[in-house]
Amino acid sequence: MKNISILLSFLLVILGYNSQAQTTYTVSSNTSWNSTYGSSCSNCIFNISSGVTLAIDRSVTCNTCTFNGGKIDMTDNVNCQPCTFSGNTITIKDKVLKPNSGTTSFSNVNFTANGDGSILANTAVTITSSTFTFNSTTFFKNNGGQLDVTSSILTFNDDTYFLATAGPVNLKTSSKLIAGNGTVSSTAYIKMNGPTLNVYDASLISIKNKNNSYFNWGSYNAATTGSSYSTTSFTATCGGSGQHACSTPNVYGCATLNAAGASACSLLPVSINDFTAEYISNHVELVWSTSEEINFDHFSIERSTDGANWQSIGIVYSKYSSTGNTYDFSDGAYLDNTAYYRLQIVDKDGRTSYTKIISIDAGTTASLVSIYPNPVTNLTFNIKLSSADATVVNVFTMDGRLLFMTSFDGQTQYQVKLPQSASASTYLIVQVISKGQANTFNIINRK
Repeated sequence: MKNISILLSFLLVILGYNSQAQTTYTVSSNTSWNSTYGSSCSNCIFNISSGVTLAIDRSVTCNTCTFNGGKIDMTDNVNCQPCTFSGNTITIKDKVLKPNSGTTSFSNVNFTANGDGSILANTAVTITSSTFTFNSTTFFKNNGGQLDVTSSILTFNDDTYFLATAGPVNLKTSSKLIAGNGTVSSTAYIKMNGPTLNVYDASLISIKNKNNSYFNWGSYNAATTGSSYSTTSFTATCGGSGQHACSTPNVYGCATLNAAGASACSLLPVSINDFTAEYISNHVELVWSTSEEINFDHFSIERSTDGANWQSIGIVYSKYSSTGNTYDFSDGAYLDNTAYYRLQIVDKDGRTSYTKIISIDAGTTASLVSIYPNPVTNLTFNIKLSSADATVVNVFTMDGRLLFMTSFDGQTQYQVKLPQSASASTYLIVQVISKGQANTFNIINRK
């Protein structure tokens, strides 16, 4: 009987060991999670090859999962209990990445949230040597535990925000939380709703423009020096001409919060109202508009293949107008994958700042629809599609007014002739709706 008990105990140990065994997957070609891995994965390691995408296209629970390298496209919710991300390029759109237990970590990660996607952290998170960019109405809520940010930059563009209700939040080794990209239209903010904020060494919080803000009823700590700073009475960027009325405890931009305390900063003399990229024929067309150009010199256009390493590909000089202008730049380099773009803004005194990062999948976009020639001449352009399905074409002015609408069916190429009323507009927006997808292009109308 004793031997039987020992044998049963041994079997239980073996079974328990096997239930915790790791499973390693090598992802060497573009892979859909939904058709491969099921709704959950426990003790799983995913080694994703460079340039390969793992599309998480169903709601997933990861119980101790590790993701190494490659690209991760999250088009459904991901629960991490916990997850480790290392060396990845991650995008999420309209869905939630939710760290729920343990400590979820990001190392050497380029993370982009679009649409109304979000990170909802109900447990501790560590971010190291990484870049996080939040666009549109996305957000990062730290609701469950300590957040350590080391050698990393978290940028909140457009109408995004960072909200911490748990902590502490630790910014270390020149890390940055940035609210806004310098445009007055951005309402991005950073809000500390209770937890302690510790700012180490050269780390900082940057509030870019007057409609961006930092909120904290408590003080923040300059952890390296042992100093503590309250910002509830900071009024250097409110109450003046063109500024918000002061509203405790908000700190409005342009302002910097670092180990030396809070200070006002000077706004660069140009505001970017819009910045878009469209694949047209065999090149990427970048278009952006400005306002309030004062003492502004030029833009340096920068491109990246990974969102982290940047190369200057051209310069566009100011048109010198106090009321703003529309600018464009054509990138004719061969692109067969995702390309990232940003603008470096340079004023005549040498000060610089950057716009938000935008991206475009040149290969995918090219296969769907293209418009040529661009610039358009004689009010005529061509549309090329990947199928002969029914297509609707809408043409708008830059202020959103519908100028022209037409529809086609049965062909893959069409010629569009704009009405004479379009001749008054130099820049137009073309929306092509086909196969349930809408593609939007900015075109230049040369008279």
